[in-house]
Amino acid sequence: MATIIQNPFFQVIVLFFVSSAIWYFLTPTKRPVKRKAFDVVTDAAYYFIFSILGLNLLLNFKAVLQQPYRILVFSSTVSFLAALLALGLLFYKYHESIPKNKDVMDSILDDLLILGLLNHLFYYYKYQDILSVVLVVTYFLVYFFKMKWTHPYKVEYLLLVLGLVHGLFLYGFGRVIIYYQIVFYPYQIVSLFLLTGVLLRWLRRDIHRN
Repeated sequence: MATIIQNPFFQVIVLFFVSSAIWYFLTPTKRPVKRKAFDVVTDAAYYFIFSILGLNLLLNFKAVLQQPYRILVFSSTVSFLAALLALGLLFYKYHESIPKNKDVMDSILDDLLILGLLNHLFYYYKYQDILSVVLVVTYFLVYFFKMKWTHPYKVEYLLLVLGLVHGLFLYGFGRVIIYYQIVFYPYQIVSLFLLTGVLLRWLRRDIHRN
C-alpha cells in the first residue's frame, strides 16, 4: 500500500480528483455550469495525456521500443509540446461555444486556480520550498480578486497576470516548476499562460462590442 501511495502517477490522480472535488462542491457556481466546465477540463486532460504519450513515442521511438516503460518517462520538452498540442485541440473543439459562455469560462478559471493552489500546497508538503508558498499565496489572491472583479475579460487578464507572475518569481528564483509531476522551465509555463490568455481574448474579441 505504501508503494502505491508513493507512486507519482497515483499521487497525480488523487491530487487532480481532490482538487476537482473541492472546486465542484465548494464553489458557488450552479451545478449545470460546473458540469460543462468539467467537461472542458477533462477533455484538456485527455488531450494532454494522449499527446504526451504519442509525442514521447514519436520522438523517442527506439528507446521506447527497447524499453517500453520509457513511454512514461518524458522530458520537459515533450511535456511542453504536448501541452501546446492539447491547447490547440481544445481551442479547436470549443472555439465557438465556450468563449461566449461567461459563466462556464469563470468556472473553468475557478477550477484552474484550485488545481494550481492544491498543486503548490502538495509540493510544499513534499519539499518545503519557499517558491511553493509564494505561489500558494498568488493563486489564493488571484482567486479572491477574481471573485471581486466584474470585468467581462477578467478570465483572459487573470491568465496573463498568472503568466507574468510565474515569470517574475521563476526567473527571480532561477529554477523550474512542477505541475502534477510535470517539470516546466520558466519560459514554458509562462508562455502557456500567456498564449492561453491571448487566444481566449482573440476568440472573444467581438462578444462585447456594440
